[in-house]
Amino acid sequence: MIYTNWLNNYTDLRFSTAIAETVGITGLSMILGYWFLPTTPFFATQGFSWLIIGPLLIGLRYGLLFALFSVLLIIEILFLARGSQLPWADGSLPTIGFALIAIAFIAGEFRNYWERKLKRLRASVQYLDERHNEACSAFNIMKVSHERLEESIVSQVSLRDNVLNVRKLIMDSNLHNGSLTDAGSIILRILSEYGDIQSATLYKIEKNHHIVSDAIASIGDSITLNLMDPLLTEAIKMKKTVSLQDHSNDKKHYNGLLLLAVPLTDVFGNLLGIIAVNKMPFRSYTPEKIKLISILSVYIGDFFAQSISPAFMEIKNEEFRNFLLQVQRCIQNVATYNVPSSIVCFEFKNQQNFEMTKMQFLEKKRCLDQAWIEPNKYGNQVIFLLLPLTNSLAVNSFKTRLERLLDEDFSFQNFQAANISFHQHDLLPIDNVIDVMNLLTAQLETDKPPHMKVIEKKRYAISQ
Repeated sequence: MIYTNWLNNYTDLRFSTAIAETVGITGLSMILGYWFLPTTPFFATQGFSWLIIGPLLIGLRYGLLFALFSVLLIIEILFLARGSQLPWADGSLPTIGFALIAIAFIAGEFRNYWERKLKRLRASVQYLDERHNEACSAFNIMKVSHERLEESIVSQVSLRDNVLNVRKLIMDSNLHNGSLTDAGSIILRILSEYGDIQSATLYKIEKNHHIVSDAIASIGDSITLNLMDPLLTEAIKMKKTVSLQDHSNDKKHYNGLLLLAVPLTDVFGNLLGIIAVNKMPFRSYTPEKIKLISILSVYIGDFFAQSISPAFMEIKNEEFRNFLLQVQRCIQNVATYNVPSSIVCFEFKNQQNFEMTKMQFLEKKRCLDQAWIEPNKYGNQVIFLLLPLTNSLAVNSFKTRLERLLDEDFSFQNFQAANISFHQHDLLPIDNVIDVMNLLTAQLETDKPPHMKVIEKKRYAISQ
């Protein structure tokens, strides 16, 4: 509104100025003509009439309309002079009039043409300027939110990669079959790298849940730790990571030095050690980063499990035992940290198709995925595939990718065309290993494998 009023005032001011300049320049040209040649101020007897300077300048500055107005002023003065029979008004009036009009049209149209072109250019520049301002505004908004968005996306997408990298580091260190004491420094270094931990101490926990006062390893600043710190005692009691953000006691009355208490537990729930974290960057002290540290810690704990549950020891098939152990781990992750995992089953109703496509299914599984193959009572081969840290959307993408590969390599448009039945079960916090396997075998009309019959007798020992 303010800009419109200013533009209207500016337009009115420019019009008044144009009228004044037109009259002034036209009058000045005639005065100069009378001053140079008093006898013929219109240059009627000269070879060139300098009166065209007025309309020419007006036309170039303000356009055709004002140039014609200037010409009309000159012709009107000339008519008045001839009507008054002034001697210097004699001459060829039509010749002078047509010459002035021609000059006015040439100069005015020249100016109007470039004025129109400049208006189009100004409109384009204004549009580009508006778009530039919008782009700059959007860029600034994106720049402000980019860091948090990037951290959120990376933390979700790379959780599997982080677990794989941790597994590789431990395997390369040749300490995964050793004791926690030997690997303490490596464990803290791994969590420091992936969890942004700046200062922490690792303590061993005995079977009676007593913390050994002598630290196994530490990084960063050394502190005198109270082994009865509320965060430590609650983490041991709950067997999960505890931070100031979810500490059940009143935070105002917490006088400890810790930010996190991270227990190292194996898949059977045995406490191996606990990490007391007392220093982290403020930007990294987020629920997403704490969840990442928690997930890494449980996978690290599995590497250093001191014993296997007797129920699992009775399973002679090592492949099946490892599969169930990983199912158990995924169920615990869902229940404790709300990290999704799924099991998918592919029942091959055609033996020839199974032999032909089996390698496609096994080769396309990801590094953390676990596979187990078992025939049902009808002789149909069934591939059970555990997909850790995978939600339903990712499972659908995985299924679509497999169907596309079947189409490209074997011309099967989908699983149905290949006589393959697909079943999916998203693991729930209330699940246990035996119930999950019973559910899947019931869906597939599969006899319970002999391995499962052994462990079903001790199902409570497994789920505890």
